Amino acid sequence: RSLTLQVNNATVRNASINLTYNFTTFKCVVTHPTPETFFCNIPISAPTLSVSTNLTFGYNITLLLFNGSLEQNQSITTFGQVVDPISFFQCPVVNATSFMVYNFTFFEEESQSIINTSTESTANFDANFIFWQDGNGGVPNKTILLDGVDGKRSIPLCMDQDIELRTRGQIIYRADGFDVRDWYTIGNYSIKNNSNVTHLNLYPVALGSAITLTLTDETGQPLQDLITDIRRYDVGNASSFTVDRTKSNSEGKDNAFLRQQDVFYRFIVYNLAGTQLFSSDLTKVLSSTLTLVIKPSAISTLLQTVGSLSYTLENQTGNNIVLSFLDASGEINSHCLSVIHRNGTGDTFLTGTDCNSCSALSDATLTCNYGVGQNGTYIASYYTSINPSIPVDTIYVSVNDVSLADRLGADGLLMASLLTLTIASLGLALGSVGFVMMGVAITLSLPMLGIVKFSYPIILAIIIMLITVMIIVSKKDGKNG
Repeated sequence: RSLTLQVNNATVRNASINLTYNFTTFKCVVTHPTPETFFCNIPISAPTLSVSTNLTFGYNITLLLFNGSLEQNQSITTFGQVVDPISFFQCPVVNATSFMVYNFTFFEEESQSIINTSTESTANFDANFIFWQDGNGGVPNKTILLDGVDGKRSIPLCMDQDIELRTRGQIIYRADGFDVRDWYTIGNYSIKNNSNVTHLNLYPVALGSAITLTLTDETGQPLQDLITDIRRYDVGNASSFTVDRTKSNSEGKDNAFLRQQDVFYRFIVYNLAGTQLFSSDLTKVLSSTLTLVIKPSAISTLLQTVGSLSYTLENQTGNNIVLSFLDASGEINSHCLSVIHRNGTGDTFLTGTDCNSCSALSDATLTCNYGVGQNGTYIASYYTSINPSIPVDTIYVSVNDVSLADRLGADGLLMASLLTLTIASLGLALGSVGFVMMGVAITLSLPMLGIVKFSYPIILAIIIMLITVMIIVSKKDGKNG
């Protein structure tokens, strides 16, 4: 396995890369062909599989970038595909050696009949699907890309095993004389061996119009990543069928191609987890813009999302800080663990596996091993994409980080107190210089008493500052004498 990355508008000062393969971590030796790029290569051998086996490839990357005059720490986690013998492919409608899971067929919307041969010759189909098994944490078993399937009225998809999988996907389809339309899966769609025919309805450009569909909450805030299933109502048989699907962007918008004035539509809105959020009444589209107000508000939805999140962040045996989470809503796009080592020399981001990394899964565990022999405090924080700047939770783990009072014991603490009182008394008797000495003694005794904790550079700075003040005061007293 090899990895090459290019960083724009910054210089890579340091890079740490770990490769996880089959739940084993390998440290990658990083080379820098240029100041903006870095490369690593690890030779590993993957076995030939005869049964479905989870052999996960993934990279954990920690970068120290120099961007202008600013140093930045960045962590990146990428997940590769599970090595799996499952095969997906286009197949004939009748195939004794395969198991059909999809059959996408082009239909003409008005007549609800399969497109004719003339339209078929210009039909175009692009698709992107990922597939995974339950219990696999959402890690893809397979990704299938179909780019430019032309001149077909049906596109069957098969796999070579009779198993049940889940999928998410998008299709863009078109034909000459008809406008471009989209189709999305709703939720984590379950597929298995069946002959389910999915209609992809085409509508003539001359009869339809581009409609901008906007989704907002009741406060007017745009709602992103919602799927709208647009269904046309057939008055003759009192039923409806899907003619287009949209996915809202960061502004809550997407475009659909519909007929204005004289066709009834129903708009049904789902989140990515497949939960229905809204269903409109039958309505006619009367203009080129349409806004749907989805209740509850974004604040209520956020509270529901947060309420569905369960997690633990704790220090476990073996010097491991472990974050485990489960997002039942499926709406949180990123879960991040950040671990910092703090001691007298400052803060350092740990570079071990998962120590500063993110996961796009909804159910996973991140484990940071902070090793042995490094005294100080380890600060572990859990962040999500809901608010990436404010942690959900933070824990502090102290390793041999005790005050001098604890180390000295009761007798040492008593002696330190008596020493402080003695020097203070001398300060009162000796005038200005004495007061400065008293300040020095009290300041330096604070960490001994365990009241505050100073790093060595801070203690040295205090001593230099107080000695300087003492010299100035001493000279002033000499002139007054």
